[in-house]
Amino acid sequence: MASFIRFGFIRAVNNNLIKSISTKSPKLPLSSSLVRCVNTSSKPPQANTGTSTSSIVNPITTDTHALEETNKSEDWISYGMSEEDKWWDRFSMHSTIFMGYSVCIIFGGTLLAYMPDMRDHEWTAREAYLQLRYREENGLPLVDPNLIDPAKIILPTDEELGDTEVII
Repeated sequence: MASFIRFGFIRAVNNNLIKSISTKSPKLPLSSSLVRCVNTSSKPPQANTGTSTSSIVNPITTDTHALEETNKSEDWISYGMSEEDKWWDRFSMHSTIFMGYSVCIIFGGTLLAYMPDMRDHEWTAREAYLQLRYREENGLPLVDPNLIDPAKIILPTDEELGDTEVII
């Protein structure tokens, strides 16, 4: 895993996506284990069969002017974070996207999933199961047809209703 991260960092420095840690050499050489020495041409191979990484990788330059020119190249389109610095523009955009997805969506979704029950759905379900168990143990009907005692209900008489239509 560390080799993948190291390889990505070396490629990012070589492509001027991030600034080099060293001020002497803005580009880092690729290690020989990361370079593939494959001959794909139809020409016969060279007399010198041992290829070195110095012939394959661009030479290390100490010119910081070239690094500044790549930051202000004409083919660079800004993400809107910085109009002057290409590295800061890309870094700001990538960190904003990372924070937006990982922190807001993942952490926010986890927070919503594990929030306490604000509407008491769990309490009402528990209370219903307790009432059902009580009614089964005491031989009562599970749902009482007379939820309210009929003696306590006062209905209007026929004279009070008059011509009002009653729908049953």
